[in-house]
Amino acid sequence: MIVPVVGVPSAVGARLGEELADGRTVLVSIGRASSETSPAAGGVAPFSSRGLAFDGFVKPDLVAPGVGLLTADPGKAEDGSARYSSISGTSAASAIVAGSAALLAQSRPDLDASALKGLLAGSARLLPRESVAAQGAGLLDIGATSAGEVAALPTTLSFGRATTRSGWHAIRKLVLRNFSSRRLRVELATDRRDRGGARALVFAFAPSQVRIRPHGIATVYVAVRALAPMGDPVEGLFTIRPEGSNAIHVPWLITVRPRHDELLSSIRLSSRSFEPSDNAPAVLSFQAGRIASGGQLEPVSLLVLRLRGSDGKSLGILAQLRDLLPGRFAFGLTGRDANGDTLEPGRYRLLLTAYPTGQGSSSEAVVPFTIR
Repeated sequence: MIVPVVGVPSAVGARLGEELADGRTVLVSIGRASSETSPAAGGVAPFSSRGLAFDGFVKPDLVAPGVGLLTADPGKAEDGSARYSSISGTSAASAIVAGSAALLAQSRPDLDASALKGLLAGSARLLPRESVAAQGAGLLDIGATSAGEVAALPTTLSFGRATTRSGWHAIRKLVLRNFSSRRLRVELATDRRDRGGARALVFAFAPSQVRIRPHGIATVYVAVRALAPMGDPVEGLFTIRPEGSNAIHVPWLITVRPRHDELLSSIRLSSRSFEPSDNAPAVLSFQAGRIASGGQLEPVSLLVLRLRGSDGKSLGILAQLRDLLPGRFAFGLTGRDANGDTLEPGRYRLLLTAYPTGQGSSSEAVVPFTIR
């Protein structure tokens, strides 16, 4: 059974209610349809996850259409015709990418998996309003991919976490592959925003120009140096221009390494002096990890809670957690040691240690307490 539904604006509905309340006959006619382009069209959907990945690398690799896609629907309509519907979601976008990769593999069977990934990402079209962390290499463009001659691996570059001191530097390796049957001269260029050190960053390619034999590879080292202390994450793109062929882009990202004291904060112990109790433990709560400026997440790769005596002697590990996103955590202290034995009356210390992902120093905090 089909039930037709007509919606009217709230102001019109209120007026209709008034007329009906006065006993008048009300007629509603449907006017001419109008349409407008959504302001969010052409951007990454709100339900799509943004990067970075937990280890600080750029994710996603690229994006694909995933809103309002027309597709076949199971079963048949009442008149026996095929059914169709529209779907939205990241699973639909993944199917678009998988199908595009299958078409590319069918048309160019000599390509291996890394080559397929390199061509799909390198030929993607950049979305001007989106960040590298949201779109990766950009929007899938299967037409440009099918004609691609050069790919770069990795498809996106993460220079890791920069320190807050000037002079920080990093080096990454970029592998260029030539899939054509001709010798190619390839040039590499930085983001126009970084020419002349405009963002206090200096990039260098070694070499900045290479010649790649047919079906050959070349290695380029990319170095970056900070001319001033960095406060917020910085992103951009490198342009790779093969002679007589379409240019490809490699997005890059630099995040900022947290200070050693930034992964643990707001530490609270409900009672500094308590008796051992399994039913009413003292509660240790704290913030692990943080959300930095620009939305950058600083997760914790390993959190360790150690128990020590007043003399500093280790009494074992009370808790150990891995891969924590920023958030607030709580532990109950029952007055027992790591083996489950009741602690003798006296003074003790809890040592909290949070280790960052990637490089960087751990954060530590000491919480003293007394067992009565």
